[in-house]
Amino acid sequence: IPIAGAQLLHRTSAVKGKVLGASAQAYASLVQAGIALQQLDAQLAQQDFASAAASFAQARNDVSTVSAAIDSLRSILPAAGQLKAGRSLLAAGENMAVAGEHLAAMAAPLLQKEDTQNQTTFPAFLHAAEDHLDPAADALGHAVRALEDVRVADLPEQYRATFQNLTTAVPQLSGSVVRFRDTIHVVLDLLGSRRPQRYLVLLQNNTELRPTGGFIGSVALVDVADGSITIDGQDITTTPTTHYTAA
Repeated sequence: IPIAGAQLLHRTSAVKGKVLGASAQAYASLVQAGIALQQLDAQLAQQDFASAAASFAQARNDVSTVSAAIDSLRSILPAAGQLKAGRSLLAAGENMAVAGEHLAAMAAPLLQKEDTQNQTTFPAFLHAAEDHLDPAADALGHAVRALEDVRVADLPEQYRATFQNLTTAVPQLSGSVVRFRDTIHVVLDLLGSRRPQRYLVLLQNNTELRPTGGFIGSVALVDVADGSITIDGQDITTTPTTHYTAA
């Protein structure tokens, strides 16, 4: 046992420097991604998130080279719990960075500068968002489960408050992403993206009270197709029109 322990200690010391270096680089990339998002530069944020995810993955792979041996000695090595916590935190960081990369890519069309020739319509944005929300939701779900595997007692005292904030913020973000993903198809239907929609608008006079709120003096029909209001099949948001119909 002493010989095996000495060998394990040597391997652990060699890996520690690599893990700390990769983790520091990953954290720096996350900070840069946050700054890029504050400056509405989604493409740069996407690159920084990707760099953070790669660094976290590298650190997690390095930890895996010694974690199995230390896990087998958990009953006699107090540091085994800290290693498990570190490994789970690295997994959480990697998945949060992957989710950030997809969310930044999703937001990029909305944050790009005005370009009338390549402007993205809202329905087109929602269709493209569907491709990013599934992997983002999956990654955040993995991050939440990884954080649940961490015991606060295994963390250094100075990091416990930050960890507690993570255990609150990440599940909230995960829930928001899942809800957004699950409601996209409803919004697309309302915008007439899958098929044209017609809406009846009731105009009420609240000075003549009725059970619905007022006397219905007039009504209007609104046709919507692919996110645009149309008249006789023509998009009036981009095509000048000289006539309007009212009922």
